[in-house]
Amino acid sequence: MIRITFTLLLLCFSIYLKAQPLKISENGRFLVKSNNTPFFWLGDTGWEMIHRLNKEEASYYMKNRSGKGFNVIMTVVLSEMNGITVPNAEGNLPLIDKDPEKPNEAFFAHLDYIVKQGKLNGLYLGLVPTWGAYLDDKKHPLFDNVPLFLDEKKAAAFGKFMGARYKDADNIIWIAGGDRSANGHEKIWEAMIKGIRSGGAKQLLAYHPTGGESSADYPELASLLDFNMYQSGHERIANSNYARIKTDYEHSPAKPVIDAEPNYEDGPLGFNPANGRFNDFNVRNASYWSVFAGGFGINYGHNSVWQMYEPGKHKPIVWAISGWKKALEFPGSNQLQYLKKLVLSRPYLSRIPDQSITDQPQTERTNHIQVTRDGTAGSNDASYIMIYYPYLSNIAIKTTVIAAKQLHAWWFNPRTGAATDIGILENKGLFSVPYAKQIKENQAGPDWVLVIDDALRNYPAPGTRSF
Repeated sequence: MIRITFTLLLLCFSIYLKAQPLKISENGRFLVKSNNTPFFWLGDTGWEMIHRLNKEEASYYMKNRSGKGFNVIMTVVLSEMNGITVPNAEGNLPLIDKDPEKPNEAFFAHLDYIVKQGKLNGLYLGLVPTWGAYLDDKKHPLFDNVPLFLDEKKAAAFGKFMGARYKDADNIIWIAGGDRSANGHEKIWEAMIKGIRSGGAKQLLAYHPTGGESSADYPELASLLDFNMYQSGHERIANSNYARIKTDYEHSPAKPVIDAEPNYEDGPLGFNPANGRFNDFNVRNASYWSVFAGGFGINYGHNSVWQMYEPGKHKPIVWAISGWKKALEFPGSNQLQYLKKLVLSRPYLSRIPDQSITDQPQTERTNHIQVTRDGTAGSNDASYIMIYYPYLSNIAIKTTVIAAKQLHAWWFNPRTGAATDIGILENKGLFSVPYAKQIKENQAGPDWVLVIDDALRNYPAPGTRSF
């Protein structure tokens, strides 16, 4: 009896793992699983995983990320860092004679393993078939120049190969682009995307642009995509990514949008270590701003992890310092799971941005307060409000969007995921935290989230369990 029960459990678990294809929500704003449950994209940037990690290392990396709440790994098949001329960690090159129409089976057997291990760890692979540098015939500042896709034929053939090989892998999300502008190369990218589809692949598909751009900037290309990606990039702290997310969110018809590459933790500001380095506070700023502005998720990155840097073995790129295993434990990578838990602890698929709740100008940068709630824009039908403060201030919150007579307010700590109960208070239309419940100096900071609920809903403490 015990053996039969265990076998049934394994069968059910296997079926559960298999039934995980993603799709777009009915309102066109979010990603959902096949059973329509919300999927909050919490991605890690592991660009060099396929190229630089062996099987044991790749398994270690994915297990670590899964344990910290990540559910997507963005990674590249034809890697920028001499991925065509230097064999992967298993000793294999991806292409025979540098020909996209001659894929090397031994290399792709390694990728097969990574895809399967990702699934076992509950991870989707944001799979980039090729880095964008391979669409140009010009000298690369750091790596070998190998022009692979100078015509649509090669791009379509490689796309078709990839699509056919992984059409049944339900934990893949296709990502064209490879950190490059589509400008001048639209037709080649379109050929690769159509090639992926002609190979039978039906999974979601997006385009990862260069810094400061969005895939929505290219309407014909964007028409082939399931959702839009924006890259706010690495140029400055307090990058106002919320403004571009707002622009893409307001496109019609509605399409999900995500900041797929904000600042990397421990990365040098503006690519110059003389400016200092991004820290976990900067990571949280970009993440909460973009999600509360309408993003369906967020991507995290660490300057050593994306390149899988190992001192003594690799040359550091962009002034990487820590080895990748040590870098996996930097604080920002552990803290973003609390954002995921927070937004999923309230009704999610009806969540909208709503800056009308504060009087703060949209042009604010460092002190920008970003608001999200559920309900309908322009209607007083919210059951909760979430306000992200990068620095605490006494700006009053307009709570008329919640029609209830009583409110239940909480502080949420984005560093620890802990919720502090402010209490149940009368809804007077304008909400200010009582003096005795304001954050004190010994409670750390500087950033916090204020959560205000309709008291009658009896929602759990923010971040404690999914709604």
